[in-house]
Amino acid sequence: MTEGRAVLRDDGTIEFHDMFDEAPPATWAGPVEFAAAYDGEQSDSDERDRDLGPATSFLYCLAQEAPIWAVDLFREVVVRVNSATVVALGCGPLEDLARHDSHDVRRIEAIEIAAREVPEFQVALANVWLGDDLPRDLRERLARVGARDFVAEEEMAEDARASYVAHREARGWGWG
Repeated sequence: MTEGRAVLRDDGTIEFHDMFDEAPPATWAGPVEFAAAYDGEQSDSDERDRDLGPATSFLYCLAQEAPIWAVDLFREVVVRVNSATVVALGCGPLEDLARHDSHDVRRIEAIEIAAREVPEFQVALANVWLGDDLPRDLRERLARVGARDFVAEEEMAEDARASYVAHREARGWGWG
C-alpha cells in the first residue's frame, strides 16, 4: 500500500510526501484543485494496470492515518468529480477509512452525517464493503447510510435478503 504522509496545512494547502520518491511533495492549493487532480488520475488510468498517482496515493495514505478531517476532504472531493471517480473513491480509500482499525466513533459519525447530507457521498459509501474486522454496531450504523455489511448479509434468510436487496436498489445503492 501507499507509504507517505498526508498533510493539510492551516492555509488549506494539501501535501503528500511519498516516502519512496525523492521528488518534492505533491501540493494542491485546496480541495478544488485536489479533486481535479484525483479525478484526472482516475479518468486517465486503466483498471488492469493502475499506478497510483500522487492524489490517489494521498487518499490511501490519508485513510491509513485516519484523521477526523479526512471525512471532510472526502466530502469535498465527491461533489467535484465524475460518477466513476465517486465509485472508485468508495471502493478504495473511503472503504479503508471506514474500516480503519481504530474504530473511531467520531469518524463513523462524520461519515454518517456526510452520507445523509451529500448524495454523492452516499453513492461513494454504497461502494464500501464491510466485514467482521469492524464491530457489529459500527457496521450496522454504516449500513443504514449505504455501506454493505457482508457479515449481516451472510446471516440473512433468503426472504430477508430479498427485502434487503430491494431496499438497497430502491435507494440507488446497487447490489453486487
